[in-house]
Amino acid sequence: MIQVDLPDLEDSFKEQLLKVSENVATNIDSVKRRLDHCIRLDRKDIVQDEYVYLDNYQDYLDNIFAERLGGKITYYLIVARNVIGLPSYLVRHSDDVRHAGINYYLELGGESVITNFYTPNKTSYIAEKGKYYIFQGGVDHEVLNITSTRVVLGMDLDSLPTYEEYQQLLL
Repeated sequence: MIQVDLPDLEDSFKEQLLKVSENVATNIDSVKRRLDHCIRLDRKDIVQDEYVYLDNYQDYLDNIFAERLGGKITYYLIVARNVIGLPSYLVRHSDDVRHAGINYYLELGGESVITNFYTPNKTSYIAEKGKYYIFQGGVDHEVLNITSTRVVLGMDLDSLPTYEEYQQLLL
């Protein structure tokens, strides 16, 4: 993960996104997905997670980011919800479609949340709330020590640039 400088979001918009997040990762599909992971991995400390597209906010977000990023952008919220009250984690995985993108952290999900990437050696990162990062989703990664709800605004250029191409664009 590499921190990048992009315009901050207005507080009122952040509040709207957090309001949207309240209903994400609460439906029966996310409950079933969590239980399937718990059974398969024989663990109970797995978060309930889901993402939701932000089509209703496309124009607003494009006014902030489209000129800087120079292409069509897909926006969504990623929500990882701790449902057991003990430190939990988002299981190790790689994103199927998202090889790289930009993450903005609205809520970290706790004070000591760590994202590990395996490329192939483990590299650990701690994101800061209210910061943007180029995120390499196409490699194995996991998120540890989630004690509350983690809420991330994800942004992906539809042209699917690589992690390195995002670096060239934003650094």
